[in-house]
Amino acid sequence: MEIELWRCKYKGTCSAHGCMARADTLMLHLDEQGGVISRVALCDEHVKKAIVGWGGLKVHDRRPRLFE
Repeated sequence: MEIELWRCKYKGTCSAHGCMARADTLMLHLDEQGGVISRVALCDEHVKKAIVGWGGLKVHDRRPRLFE
């Protein structure tokens, strides 16, 4: 299983329980063939916590870089 991170293109709140922050990132959980298992919109703080919680999975950050 892998995780892809995409910039959220719609306005909404974070899917984490009780969080009212704006959802900045769409987190996709992918199976071995690249199919989407689940999709959640999270704020940047909860993205970091979710990645740590799913430790050991390969993470592909597809969010555009603002400054390189």
